[in-house]
Amino acid sequence: MLKDDRISRPGAKHIYHTRKMQAYFLYNLLFHLTLSYFILVTLNRHFRRGGGFGGALSRLGLKFSASGKSVSGSIWVQALSVGEVNVSTILIETLEKELKRPVFLTTTTPTGFRTARRLFPDVPVAYFPIDLPLASFFFIRRFRPCLFISLETELWPNLLFNLNLKKIPAVLINGCLSPRSYHRYRRIRKFFAPILSRFQILSMRSDEEAEWIRELGAPPERVSATGSLKYDLVISVARRIQKEDFGMKTLPSFLSPSRERMKVRGKEIVFGSIHPEEEEMAIDISERLLIKHPDLKIVFGPRHLERSNLISILPRRGLKFQALSKYIRVCVGQGACPCMPEAGVSLAFTRALQEANPPYLILDVMGCLNRAYASCRSAFVGGSLTIFGDGGHNVLEPAAFGKPVTFGPYAWNFREEGDLLIQAGGAVLVNNPERLYRFFDRCLSEPEWAENIGQKGYQAICQRTGATQRSVNIIKSVLFPCHSCG
Repeated sequence: MLKDDRISRPGAKHIYHTRKMQAYFLYNLLFHLTLSYFILVTLNRHFRRGGGFGGALSRLGLKFSASGKSVSGSIWVQALSVGEVNVSTILIETLEKELKRPVFLTTTTPTGFRTARRLFPDVPVAYFPIDLPLASFFFIRRFRPCLFISLETELWPNLLFNLNLKKIPAVLINGCLSPRSYHRYRRIRKFFAPILSRFQILSMRSDEEAEWIRELGAPPERVSATGSLKYDLVISVARRIQKEDFGMKTLPSFLSPSRERMKVRGKEIVFGSIHPEEEEMAIDISERLLIKHPDLKIVFGPRHLERSNLISILPRRGLKFQALSKYIRVCVGQGACPCMPEAGVSLAFTRALQEANPPYLILDVMGCLNRAYASCRSAFVGGSLTIFGDGGHNVLEPAAFGKPVTFGPYAWNFREEGDLLIQAGGAVLVNNPERLYRFFDRCLSEPEWAENIGQKGYQAICQRTGATQRSVNIIKSVLFPCHSCG
C-alpha cells in the first residue's frame, strides 16, 4: 500500500487524520439532514426507470443480494449507470482473463442493472447501496471483496472509510473530471482531499484531469494518466459486430473486404442518444432530407426510452414509423436464434432497414444503437445540441465503425474525445439544426467525402487504444505489490 508523503512530516500525522475525521463527520451530518429528500428522489428515479421493489430495497441498503452466486475474494467493480456498465465490459473481460479471479459488479440505476445482466450473464450483479455507514459496512461484510474498483469518478466517503477499515484497497479507474466539476470542487478542496487519500491509486483519463485531481488534494504519487477505456471499448465492439454476419453492412471498405456482398443499401442516417428536447428538430431535418433523398432510412435512438416523445410526435405530424421491437418479436417468433439475443437483434435490424417504407425506425430496445451506427452512412450523437442534454454522449461509437460523426457544442462530457476527432478531421461540430442538415445532406450526396471523414476518425481512435492494459497493470500492482516491485 502506498504511503502518503504528507503524513511523514513531524507533527503532521495527527493533524492529517483529524482532517480526515472532520470531513467524514461533516459529510454524514449533511447526508443525514437531507436523507429523507435523498431517499424520495432515489425511489422516484428507481421506479420511474422501471426498477422493482427488490431493487429499491437493495438501493436503500435493506437487502443484499446479487443475480448470481458471489464468491468471497472477488474483485468488486462499481459502475454508476448504463454508460459506465458498457465501459466496464472491456475491463472485466481483461481482468477475468489475466487475473483468473472472480468479479462482481454493482450499479446504481435500473437501466444499468438490466444492461449489466444482459452483458454479464455469468457475473453476479447487485444494486449499489446508498452511502450510509451501516449499509456500506454490511454490504462489504456480505460480499467480502479483495479489491474495490470505482469507474469514472464516484466518491463515496462512508464506503471508502469502511473499505479502509477492512484493509481492502480501493482504486479509481478511468477517472474523469469536467471543468465545471473541477472548479466547483476546488471551493471545498479541504473536504475532498481526505476522501481522495483513501484511494490507493487514482488512474485518470488525461494528463489534464490527473493534474486537476492532484490540485483537489489527491496524493500526487498515487495519481497517473492512463488514457480512456472508451477507445478500447468502441474498437472492441466494432470488431465484434463486424464478425457477426447476418447480412448487415458493418464497416467501410478500408476496414472490411466484404462490403460489396452485404445487402443493406447504406443510405441510413442515425440520430443517436437524442434527448426529448432534440426530437422535434431531428424530425424537421429528416423531412427536409427525405425530399432530396427519397430512399433514405432514418433511425432514431432515444437516450431515455421512458422519456422519449417520438411515438406520439410522429403520428401527430402524420408520419408513419416502425419500432425495432416489432421486428425482434417477428424474428424470435420465426425461430431466429431464440437462445442468442444478439443474433435475433442483428437479423431484426437488418430486416427493418431493408423495408423501404415507412422511412422512420425507432430503436425502442436497449443495446441496439451500435448496430445502427454499423450500418449507417453518417450519425449525429445527441444530448449535445441543447444545454439540457446531460453534456452529450459517446461520440466515439459511430467513428469506431469508420462513420462520419457530428455533434453539438454542449458535448462537454466528451470534450477530449470530440476534440480528438475534430482535430483529426474525423468529425464535424454543428452549432444549430441548419448545419446538421447540411452535414447529413453532404454525407448522402458525396459518399467519398463521408468515407474519408470516417477513415480519419477510425484511425484517430486506434492510435489512442491501450488504456485497458495499462489499467489492469495498475490493478495488478495493487493486488500483488511484491511482484510489481521485483
